[in-house]
Parts: sequence; structure tokens; C-alpha cells
Amino acid sequence: MECRKKADKERQTLFTIRMTSDELTNLKAKIHFSFLDNHGKLLIDKESEDICNFTGNDQGWSWNIPYKYLTELVYGELKSSTNASDRFIVRCQVTLLSGTKAITSCKRKDRFEIPPCRQVENLGAFYGVSKYADLQIVVGGVTLTAHKIVVASQSPVFAAMLEHETKEAIENRIIIEDISAEVFQQMLAFMYTGKVEAIEQNPFDLLVAANKYGLDRLKALCEKALSAQLTVHNTAAILMLADMHNANQLKEFIIDFINESTKEVLSTSGWKSLAQSNGLLVSEVFGLLMAKSHSARSYCSLMPSKRKIKTTHGDYHCTK
Repeated sequence: MECRKKADKERQTLFTIRMTSDELTNLKAKIHFSFLDNHGKLLIDKESEDICNFTGNDQGWSWNIPYKYLTELVYGELKSSTNASDRFIVRCQVTLLSGTKAITSCKRKDRFEIPPCRQVENLGAFYGVSKYADLQIVVGGVTLTAHKIVVASQSPVFAAMLEHETKEAIENRIIIEDISAEVFQQMLAFMYTGKVEAIEQNPFDLLVAANKYGLDRLKALCEKALSAQLTVHNTAAILMLADMHNANQLKEFIIDFINESTKEVLSTSGWKSLAQSNGLLVSEVFGLLMAKSHSARSYCSLMPSKRKIKTTHGDYHCTK
């Protein structure tokens, strides 16, 4: 590093700091110069905007500062200091850039166009395609081709089937007996694409399948679709479905719906049938409703028979 004074074309005296290399190193680096007072306080600094190429041919980077400005800045600061001295510090920080090429006029601009991520689209293109397929899935008399790596990565149930020396893993063939071909194809398409078509047409069966095979996102989408179809007359049926298949978000939504339309829901034939067939679920619902309203007696009057209700505050016995 060298420091010197020189005059520019306008005869203005300049103070020049220059960093060069004497050897043919062909190094690329960023240079950061700074002036500090004798106590280490920063007065002025500057960093090279370009990548500097040190080839040994007196290549490097210079910082030209008007001498008058530097004098006023540095010595003015030194004089104002309580422990002033006639010294200041010039610091140079060199950051070597490995594996880079010298670039002319290399200001850091957003000049690179990055293509969008196509991983989901690329994977989706293999749905229903026999190329590279290594698994057959037989469902409802229909044989579907699939890829082990896809179904195993999306479903922990399929992963368990294919990880060990099971019949399915050895034969590369899985037989599905409790799901219709139509519903399974919807679920399989979701594994490849992350999307589900016409979910509103059969969210009941699709939720059951998603829960069985551990597809949490698909299950949540089914819960949302069922919440949009909720009415006074189908509340009991959807509540039973949500309870059987651990659809907790949907179940909470239904509780709030019942809380807003209690008399209408409880007067339906579906609710009366549920009260007779699944008393534990009904008791749970009433307990949650009472916790929301803080009024046990108002809901006891709507209970179909004498029953003990579990609430967050303990058991409450309804009598008729």
C-alpha cells in the first residue's frame, strides 16, 4: 500500500492511497480503505465498487481524496479530541475472492435472471406415466402405475409398506381394498402435484383416505371443503366424520357453528340419531358449548336424556 500527493487536471491537490501487487498472483479482491483518528474512531471510509484484479502489472485500486477536504476532516477531528495528537491511522482491508474472474465495470446490480422453480411441475409430469415407474397399485379393479420414491416420500404409510421386506416391497405391488378407484386416483394425483381437482365433489371419502395415509395437507383441504358445505341438517354427519378421523380443525368449526345455531341443529333428525348412537361425542360437544357460554343449564334443557357432561370445569349432571 502506498500513499502520495499528486495534482489532478484541474490542479487540485489529491491524496492517493493505492493497493497493488508486485507478484504475478492474479488475485481478485475487494478493497476497503478507512481513515481513523489515533484512538481508532472512524473518520471516513470507502470500498471498491468493482472486483480488483491484482496481476502484478501495477494493477490494483486507488482512492483519490481532495487533499484540502482530507486535511479539514482529519485534522479538524484531531484538534477537537481531548487527547489529540498529530497522527491518524490509514487502514486497508483486503477480501480475497476465490474462484472469481476479473470483471470490468462490475457494480453489484441485479443482472442475473434466475429461472423459476419447476420442481413441482416436473414431478407432476410423471403422474400416470409408466416411464421409470416401479410400483403397481391395484384399487377397485383398476391397476395404476406409480413411483415408489414419490408415494413413500409423501405418505408415511406407503413408506412403511416399502421400506422393509414386506410382500408389497418384494412384489412391487400394493392392493387397496377400502378406497374407491376414483378417490384413490385423486389422492395419488395430489401426491405428485400438491393439488386436488374437484375436491368439493367428494370431500367425505377423500378426507378418510387422506387421514389413513397420513396426508395432512390434503386432509386439511378436505376439512375446509366440508366446512363450506356445512348446514343445519348435515351437522351431525360431518361432526361424526370429523370425530372418527381426527379432523380437529373441522370439529372446532362445527362446535362454533352449533353454538350459533343450537336449537336448529339439535332439532334435526340427524342430531337426535347421533345422540342415541354416540352419547360420548354428544356429551363432549355439550361440554365444549357450556365452556363457551358458561351456562350449563341452558344446554341441559336441550339434552335428549339424563346424562353426565364432562366440561373443562369438571362433570355436570343434567337431569330431566
